[in-house]
Amino acid sequence: MKNITIQDDVILELFRTFKNCIAKPTRGQPALAHLEYLLSQDYIPTLFADSLTATLEKCSNEITKWFTSFKQYYNINIDYDVPPPYQARTAFTTAVIILKHLLEYQITQAPSEIRELALVEPVLTWRNASLTLDDIVGFIWSTYLNAPQFGRVEQGIEVVRLLKFRENIKKLREVVEKKGEKKVAGDVYKIFKLLPLPLAYFNLISDAYSPRLFKALGEEIGQYRYKFIITGYGNYVTRILERHILPFTTLPLFTVSELIKSLLSTYYSEVYLIKNIMETLRGNRFAIAKSACDAFASKASKELEQYTEYDAKLDMISYIFILLDTIIYLKDNTSKEATNIKRMISRYIWPDFIDKLSDTWEMFIKKFVANAFRL
Repeated sequence: MKNITIQDDVILELFRTFKNCIAKPTRGQPALAHLEYLLSQDYIPTLFADSLTATLEKCSNEITKWFTSFKQYYNINIDYDVPPPYQARTAFTTAVIILKHLLEYQITQAPSEIRELALVEPVLTWRNASLTLDDIVGFIWSTYLNAPQFGRVEQGIEVVRLLKFRENIKKLREVVEKKGEKKVAGDVYKIFKLLPLPLAYFNLISDAYSPRLFKALGEEIGQYRYKFIITGYGNYVTRILERHILPFTTLPLFTVSELIKSLLSTYYSEVYLIKNIMETLRGNRFAIAKSACDAFASKASKELEQYTEYDAKLDMISYIFILLDTIIYLKDNTSKEATNIKRMISRYIWPDFIDKLSDTWEMFIKKFVANAFRL
């Protein structure tokens, strides 16, 4: 059985490409045109609209290009006609899983260029603390995915406290805490917003604290800075990683092919959820979750974990929360892109529900969010 190895040419290209997915975001206005495009494809990135950056869009494009080469290199043929954003999500998720396995088991056998890219070269620097690809993919992102309770962060600092045995991460913690105590100008904790952004863009975790939304609803605004929670998709991917990938020292091509098939199959469950948000808000969440799982199962690999009704509920919660925040964020924006985005959101959440936002929120909390212990 053929295995994926760190010596394969396409894997070297992965390490080169992936740096662009974890680079510090470029400055600029929120990419509303990009959000408009994503929504037109029935794709809802689970991060707030003002967190979208050109860096994330570049990552999406370049990781998709790599993924095409990857499938050709290993002769993987899965003929699922899914929209580009879902192709990109599958590409990114596959890349993260492969990188995590290779960093865990094969990095010592890697060519010198890969070792340099993974272990030495800084990919993100913050206040004189530099992180490598291994620091971020191998440890920080794994913490967000493997321990959902730590994804519900107040400052983000508790994530790196768990990883103090890593020298670079320990330095980041020291830099942030020291600067925080001195109250240096600027948000020194913002690194904990930037670090997991790609995970949120590709639906593995979700933004979960919106002061503007809570203010609009008259809810109490807490002391959180950056709060993330795991999504159903992220929960599903984590199970695959823990049960089918990391327990084994080799990475069979067959397993990766089945992985890709299942990741692409989540498109069918996700789109079913998105197009039935109104039914969910009316209280029909159990039937919707079951039907979403059925849509997934009709396409997915039978060799790996299945997408569950619990996963479906977590995803629906994240989608509704992000859409409500986007409505508030764009409320007074009359630009062409904002107008189109609000029109597209009205396909998912009807205007009369938006006009009565407090009533919708009460139903959302009582019938859905509280049920899943999310807030």
